[in-house]
Amino acid sequence: MKTLIILISLAFCSLNFSDTVAQGFNQEYLESTVLIIHKNREGKKAKGTGIIVFYKKDYFLVTNKHLLPNKDDYQKLLIRTRKKVRGNIVFGDIEIDYLGDNNEYAKTVLFHGNPRYDITVINITNTIRREFLDIIALPGSLFASKKIFEDANILVGTEVFIVGYPVGLHDFEKITPVLMKGIIASDPQVVFTFSNSIADRFKLPKKLDGFLVDANVLSGSSGSMVVLKRQDFENSIEKGKLSKDVNYFLGIISHTISEKGYGIGLGVVYSSNSIKEIFDDYYKK
Repeated sequence: MKTLIILISLAFCSLNFSDTVAQGFNQEYLESTVLIIHKNREGKKAKGTGIIVFYKKDYFLVTNKHLLPNKDDYQKLLIRTRKKVRGNIVFGDIEIDYLGDNNEYAKTVLFHGNPRYDITVINITNTIRREFLDIIALPGSLFASKKIFEDANILVGTEVFIVGYPVGLHDFEKITPVLMKGIIASDPQVVFTFSNSIADRFKLPKKLDGFLVDANVLSGSSGSMVVLKRQDFENSIEKGKLSKDVNYFLGIISHTISEKGYGIGLGVVYSSNSIKEIFDDYYKK
């Protein structure tokens, strides 16, 4: 089996999204975000971000399709976890297969129905259970549905958090990501249509179920989590419809828009709904 190299930081404790350690943000988002690194045959590294998600009954790694290595390259997929051994915190590497028979991607590697959508989801449930790991994962219940986008009045100018590893920056010992802040730069409640030239240049779908963010998105931000900054929803919706105590997951960053080598800070985001479609198709089969 051929594999891709991933370094990830996971905390081993009970998951409780009602508890927060910082005003306006749930700490668990940091704990479920992972650093992805893989090397090609020349030893060059590619870095990005992934998210560990628990959906229905399985654990998944969610990231961008372009962060997967070519099927013809020999690379390992390792999950580096933080766990307790005899009362001590240690790091351990767990290998995950991502290629199956005939040098094709394994059945556990899932893609969106639109081949130009830059999303991939890998079912890592068997690995998690085989290694007896108890991890923090983002629950599917925090994926913002289209109705939540409407009810929470998520529009252009809405503030968001970005969780990831820009230019590979992170706490080296703990492998924890950094938290950035930005705003939604295009209407997130409608399909975003790119021009043919932009879609072809950046290898984007013509029509995107997603939006743009202005958050100084840099190289290495691929796969970063986009999270709604908590707001007072009571003025816009009936009390009890949404929780004010959590940050809803809105999607992941795929690309940064640049011109002649200069980034303009805009990131392309695939919505939580487009990721959920992959999960739903998987369980239909």
